Amino acid sequence: FLASAHDGVRSVVVTPFSTTLVFESLAPEHRGNYTCVASNAAGTMSHTAPMVIHGMA
Repeated sequence: FLASAHDGVRSVVVTPFSTTLVFESLAPEHRGNYTCVASNAAGTMSHTAPMVIHGMA
């Protein structure tokens, strides 16, 4: 995952085919775009999604 550096955010490889983005304690500064990048011999793909946090000042 590509994102601005934030404390308490890490990616965890669950299996060779999946990774989970973990937020230790969600905070307003975690708002923004996060990009997942996957690469192999066939090429590279990426997808960007916004992190929207409602109800936090």
